[in-house]
Amino acid sequence: MKKGVKKKAKIEVKIQIALVLLTVIFITLVYYFVPPTFIGYTVLQGSKIDISNASNFNYNDSEVEIVNGIISLKQITTTNNYTEEKKITVYAESAIRYTNDGTVNVTEEISALDGEITNIDKNKIFDVAFNETLENNDTLNFYLKGINDGSETEIYLCQVSAQCSSPGYGKLDYNGSEGWFSITIENLPSPVQSFNIDPPVKVKFDYINATKIILEEHSETNISYPHSSAITTEIALQNLVSWDSLEAEEILNDQNISYEYSADSGLTWELIGDSKNLTNVSVSTQKIMIRIILYSNGTAAPSISSLNITYLTKEPITYYEINNSGVISTIRDENITVNSSSSKLELNIVATESLSNIQFNISEPGDATPPPTTLSRVKELEIISQELQDKISTATIKVYYTDEEVNNLNESTLKLYYYNETSQEWQALESAVNTEENYIQANLQHFSVYGIFGEEIPQQEASSSGSSGGSGGKSEFTRGAQPQPQQQESATEIKAEETTQEQTIETEAETPTLEQEQTTPTGNIVRIKDVLTTGKVNRSLIILAAILIVAYIIAKIEESGKGNFLSLK
Repeated sequence: MKKGVKKKAKIEVKIQIALVLLTVIFITLVYYFVPPTFIGYTVLQGSKIDISNASNFNYNDSEVEIVNGIISLKQITTTNNYTEEKKITVYAESAIRYTNDGTVNVTEEISALDGEITNIDKNKIFDVAFNETLENNDTLNFYLKGINDGSETEIYLCQVSAQCSSPGYGKLDYNGSEGWFSITIENLPSPVQSFNIDPPVKVKFDYINATKIILEEHSETNISYPHSSAITTEIALQNLVSWDSLEAEEILNDQNISYEYSADSGLTWELIGDSKNLTNVSVSTQKIMIRIILYSNGTAAPSISSLNITYLTKEPITYYEINNSGVISTIRDENITVNSSSSKLELNIVATESLSNIQFNISEPGDATPPPTTLSRVKELEIISQELQDKISTATIKVYYTDEEVNNLNESTLKLYYYNETSQEWQALESAVNTEENYIQANLQHFSVYGIFGEEIPQQEASSSGSSGGSGGKSEFTRGAQPQPQQQESATEIKAEETTQEQTIETEAETPTLEQEQTTPTGNIVRIKDVLTTGKVNRSLIILAAILIVAYIIAKIEESGKGNFLSLK
C-alpha cells in the first residue's frame, strides 16, 4: 500500500517537473523567435482656428462681430430723440394804466390775488411787462372780477403802448363773469416782454401772470442684442483618420451658445453635445463645418475667445515613385519628392496648395526633337501634371546619366534645356553638373519637355582620353530619398530590417518600421491619447503569467510532497 502511494507521488512529481520544463522552453521560444510588432500611436493634434481673421468665418455682420479675436453678438445701438415740454410761471414786473389825466402804476393791484382790483377802461392803454420774454404758444393768465353791467366782450393783446384791433396777438372771448381766463399768444413776429392788454369795455383785473412753455430736447441711447445669430467656419485636412473634439473658451453672461457640425458642406447639420465629442463624425470628405449659434435675452450676450478642434491624422506621404505615370498628393508649402527610376531623375516640389490624388507623368518623348546646333543629345524627358502646373512654389530637378550616355561628350558642358513650343526651340536653364555623381541639377518654373545636351570632345582629345582608361566606375543612378512604406524594398533592406528586429531592446513603445503605417502628427501635438504595442511588451506579460503558473505548480508540488510524507508516517 505504501509502495503504491510512493510510486504515484513520484509520477505526479515527474509530470509537474515536465510541465515546468515545457513552460520554460515555451517562454524562451516566444522571447527569442517572436519579433516585436508595432501597432501605432494615437496622436491627437490641434487645429486652432484664428478668430482674429474674420475671413475664416461666414456670418451676418449686422448681427455678429469679431473684434480683437472675440466672437460675439453685435450691439444694436438705438438713439431716441424727443422734446419735453416744460411750463414755467412768468410774473408781471410792472403794470401801467393810462387815463385821461395821465398814467397810473397798478403793479401792486395785479401782482397778487387779493381782491384789490384795477379797472381798465375801454380803449385805454394798459401796458404789462413780465420778467421773461414770451412768444407764440405761451399764455397770459388773468383773474377777472367781471364787468359791472354783466355784458360780454373781447380782450386782446396789442403791441406795448399801442392800440390795435381784434384779434391782435391773441384774444379772449370774455363772458363777463368772475374767474380765471387765459389768452394764447399768437402771430408774434418775435419774442417780447411787454403787451398792451386792450378790452373794448371796462374790465376789473385782480391778478395777471403768464405761463411760458420751454421745449427741452432730449436724447436717449439704448443698447440691445439680436435674439440669436449663427457663425460658421470650415476646417479641411489631409490624411485625416478621425475627428476628436471641439474646444471653446466662452463667456456666457448667463446666456447660451450651441454648436452644430456638418460633414457634407452644410447640407445637413447635427447638434454637438455638451461633451463636444466629434469622434463619430464622418471623415469621408476630410473636412468639417462648425456652426456656432449665439443666443441673447436682448440685454446681454455671450462671446467666444478661443476655438480649437483636435483630430487624428497619419503621416502624409512625401515620397512617390513614378515610372511613366502615377498619382501624387501635395501638402501646401511642404516638400514632396517624386522619383523616377526608369527616367533616372528626382524632383523635389513645394506646391502653393494642398492637392489630393493628382495625375503625374514622367516619360521619354516618343519623337525626339533635334538638339541645338553644335550640341549632342544625352537624353530627353517629358514631365506633365496639368493640375500642378500653375501651383508650383519651387521645383528642383536632378537628372542622372551614365558614363555611356556621355561618351565622347565634355561633361562640364552639359546643361538642362526645355523646349519652348511657342518659338519651337530649345532654351538653356541655369543648371549645375555634378561629374562625380553623374547628375545635372536645375530649378524648374513649370513642367515641360526637357533635354540634356552637351558639346562633343574634339576627336584628338577623345583618343587621348580613351587611351588613359575608364572613369573608375561611377554609379549609374542614386535615389535622392528613401521610398515610403508602400514601396517594395530590396532584399538587402529586408535583411537589414530583420537583423534590426532581432536586436530590438525592450521598450514600452517600439519605433515603427517602414513596412507599417505610421500615425504621426502633422500639426501641433495636443496630447497622446493611447500607445498600443505588441511584441516584447506583450511578451513581458506572457513571462509574468508563466512565472505565476510555475509558482503555482511548485506550490502544488510542495503540498503534494507534504501530504505523501504524512501518509508515510
